[in-house]
Amino acid sequence: MEFYGISGEANKLIQSYLNNRYQRVVLNNNSVKYFSKWEPVKHGVPQGSILGLLFFLLYIIDLPTFIADISKPILFADKTRIIITNFNLSEFKKNINNVFIRQNKWFKSNLLSLYFDKTHFLQFITKNNQENDMQIHYELIILIILNFSD
Repeated sequence: MEFYGISGEANKLIQSYLNNRYQRVVLNNNSVKYFSKWEPVKHGVPQGSILGLLFFLLYIIDLPTFIADISKPILFADKTRIIITNFNLSEFKKNINNVFIRQNKWFKSNLLSLYFDKTHFLQFITKNNQENDMQIHYELIILIILNFSD
């Protein structure tokens, strides 16, 4: 917090809000509840809290700096949009893969992971562009993006 200019009593108040929190998991299976034991929360922000989105944005505020040279990242609450434009298809594909690699490296170094089921790709192309299928590679994950035209 001090990095962002929050110090003194304000910093102590925020630390008291974030530190010494515990959580457990409750599973409800056919009206039988199973409870895990309480464990300390070591990372993250309290979900569902009023301040949660603010703390989350402070946590990820430097993500755009890792990809801004080849894309236009847009952060809003817990959503991130990344806009990549390039008329050269091979450069476009290279930029997409580079953004994906950089973003995932940033996620790992900040104890986060990309949720692939909620990751979407939308490509706008002109009718003149015929070749537009591509693959995005990261470690053992390969996302194959197929575009179909009329």
